[in-house]
Amino acid sequence: MTGMFPEPRVFYENFVKPGQPLLLRDALNSIEFPAFQKWTDHYLREKFGEEMVEVEKGKKEDRDRGMEVMKFKEFIKFYESADIYMVHTLPASMEGDITVPVTLQCGGFSKALQDLVVWFSNGGTKSVLHSDYLDNINCLLDGKKDFIFIDKEYADLVEANGFDQEKSYSTVDVDRVDFVKFPRLREVPWLKATLQKGDCIYIPYRWYHQVNSHESRNLAVNFWFTHLWWMNATHCDGKDLMSGPVPLNQLNITSSNEFPRSQFLQSFSKLKKVTVKDFFTELELDGGKRDRQFFNFIDENNDGTLTWEELYTFNIDTVLRRFPDILGLTENNHYSDYSLEGDTDTDTTGDDSNITDHDTDADSLEDEDEDVMETKEEL
Repeated sequence: MTGMFPEPRVFYENFVKPGQPLLLRDALNSIEFPAFQKWTDHYLREKFGEEMVEVEKGKKEDRDRGMEVMKFKEFIKFYESADIYMVHTLPASMEGDITVPVTLQCGGFSKALQDLVVWFSNGGTKSVLHSDYLDNINCLLDGKKDFIFIDKEYADLVEANGFDQEKSYSTVDVDRVDFVKFPRLREVPWLKATLQKGDCIYIPYRWYHQVNSHESRNLAVNFWFTHLWWMNATHCDGKDLMSGPVPLNQLNITSSNEFPRSQFLQSFSKLKKVTVKDFFTELELDGGKRDRQFFNFIDENNDGTLTWEELYTFNIDTVLRRFPDILGLTENNHYSDYSLEGDTDTDTTGDDSNITDHDTDADSLEDEDEDVMETKEEL
């Protein structure tokens, strides 16, 4: 696709839902995106130089190597000649220079936004081969990058040898693949996309990818958002998407806990709606009192069936506080600590007396019906 971001429904149905990468050529030239025009070294140093930023020592990624912290102006002073790479969450002071494209403005996408990260170097960076548990739109403000993609359906091949499950990356040397140590990688088909200044690319949830930047000033911003198992299309009705992008600092990101919600909802991803029996079966619950209280907390209209709208609107902050033992999310290796800042329920006692127990017999209910890259080559 060239020159424009797709509207949310098109983006979801054709790329997010099926899990397909999308290369957006020259996309930043077609929208108002102040950072694309403004972010020269001089501008960044003068306006944001006192910000403290995280920097990797070494441009070939090593996940066992820690990050260092320095003032942004110090990074700008040395990055052209030093073996350093800034990888840092966008500071609040810089949000005014970032706009959110129409693609992410409704349907649940704006609520799913989790983080924006700035990637800045003088080129020559090399990531590990890895996958992420979030969806990602990466926009290149300056420079040139190569992206190697492997579909998540080849997980058994990618993860067969030398894969770090906790950190979700392969220990293969991306400069020199050792097919003796990593024999199954010979069987893996892959895709390659090259980004130029002004291009953006959508990297689907759980797709494996490896990124190389060319030898020149490289500056990128990426939008991280939780994977949506359902899109609220009616939320886009009446939205004036033709008005273009909106400033990031005008969005109301209500909770940082949409990631655990997405993990929880994956269990129901093949269902059109969720009955009590579906709920207990998919989550492997025995249907005890607290299990029923959990279901009824989500079942806003008390009809014994959960719609996807209900699944995406219940208060995830309250659930994490009251039912973490049922969700098992506190055991997760990727997001082990959750923020409860968005929890508007001031009761912190954990008392569930205000949660209705309908004592529904799950076993008596019936199940519902389930309802531009380069050619693939061998790695």
